[in-house]
Amino acid sequence: TLNNYHLRRGRALDDVEAWLGALRAAEALGDETKQATAHMCLGADYVELGESSLGHRHFELSLELFAQTDDHAAHGAAHRAMAWAAEFEGDLERSLEHSLAGLEKFRATGSEIREAESLNEVGWRYACLGRYAEARTYCEEAMLLNNKLGHSEGAAATLDSLAHIARHDGRHADAVAHYREAVALYRELDN
Repeated sequence: TLNNYHLRRGRALDDVEAWLGALRAAEALGDETKQATAHMCLGADYVELGESSLGHRHFELSLELFAQTDDHAAHGAAHRAMAWAAEFEGDLERSLEHSLAGLEKFRATGSEIREAESLNEVGWRYACLGRYAEARTYCEEAMLLNNKLGHSEGAAATLDSLAHIARHDGRHADAVAHYREAVALYRELDN
């Protein structure tokens, strides 16, 4: 419950304390999926706090535990968190690898919203690597799926990615149009 609040308010230290408590509770219950989730969130928090080796150890534990379960969506979420951490640390190739792994897991579960978000994240990471044609393909697929699902938050994020790609492709009018549409959606969502 506190996770999004902590993340959006920049309270990573408070988030660590909450997740350490959650980890202890999950261990007491013997719930490996909840343990893996706690390790995943601790990994992201520690990376954000500059404690990368500790963060990556938590990520490794998370993946080990998720590998023992059939929860592909949660396993995909772990790859998604690891992709964010790798990008945060400047390792864009590793970030892309985790994004692609997460996308594969979400497709296996049939979670179309997570698939749409992952398609955008793969596209974004291709764009960060200067591979704009591949980036555009993934983001356009994400946009189609977001529109089909009525997923406004995902559509706004994807429009932002498409604007970035268009700007780097020299399609400046498209970039401005995408950015304007993204801003309008974010305002509707009060984000």
